[in-house]
Amino acid sequence: IQKKYKFGLLLRTQEAGNDENAIFSTKHTTPDFEEFLDFLGERVVLQGFKKYNAGLDTSANLDGTHSVYTTWRDFELMWHVCPLLLYSDNNPQQIQRKRHIGNDVCVLIFDEADTPLDPNLLTSKFNHVQVIIKKKRDMSDDKKTFYEIGVASKKGVGEHLPLPPPSRIFEKGPEFREFIYTKMVNAERGSYLALAFAKAISRTREGLLKANIWDKYHHE
Repeated sequence: IQKKYKFGLLLRTQEAGNDENAIFSTKHTTPDFEEFLDFLGERVVLQGFKKYNAGLDTSANLDGTHSVYTTWRDFELMWHVCPLLLYSDNNPQQIQRKRHIGNDVCVLIFDEADTPLDPNLLTSKFNHVQVIIKKKRDMSDDKKTFYEIGVASKKGVGEHLPLPPPSRIFEKGPEFREFIYTKMVNAERGSYLALAFAKAISRTREGLLKANIWDKYHHE
C-alpha cells in the first residue's frame, strides 16, 4: 500500500485569472493563502530535510527553501507549493515549477480570483484531479473562517470519497483538514483507474514480464 503522496498546490490570484503561465509565475503569497498553508501542514526547511521530500532538492535549495509537509494517519504527505518553489526570471513558463506540479496526479488550487476557474487551464496530461478551495469572505470573521470546495476530474477517474456536503462549505478546523487529506489520497487512488494510467501500468508490467523471461532463458 502506498504510504507517501505528493500533491500540487497552486495560488490563483485575480491578476493571473485563467492564464496557466501567470499562475505558475506567482511569486508572492497572500495573507489568506498563508493562513491556509499553516492550516494544511508544517512549514519545513528543505535543506537537510530527512523525511519524504517528493523529489524536492534538499541539499542546495534548487527547488526553493521551504515546503509544506505533514503526516496523516500512517501516511506522509508533501505539497509542491507553487509560490514556494524556485522562481525563474528568465522562464515565463516556469518549467522547473511545472516539472514538479505537472507530474502531480492531484492538484489543489487555492482560488482568490472573482472570475470562474477554467477546469481545463492545466495542460499537463498527468494532472487528473483538481480540488478548488475558496475562502468565503462574506461568512468569515476574526473568530471563524469558512471555505468553499469544488472538485474537477478528468474522464475515466474513479469515484473518490468523501463527497462534499450539499452546501460545499466547511468551517476551518480538524473536520475540514481530515476531509482534504482523505479526498486527495482517495482522488489519486481513483485516478489510477483512468485510461492513461492503466496503459502506463500495463506497459510497466509488460516490460517486467519480458525482462523476467529474458533472465530465465538467458541465465540458466
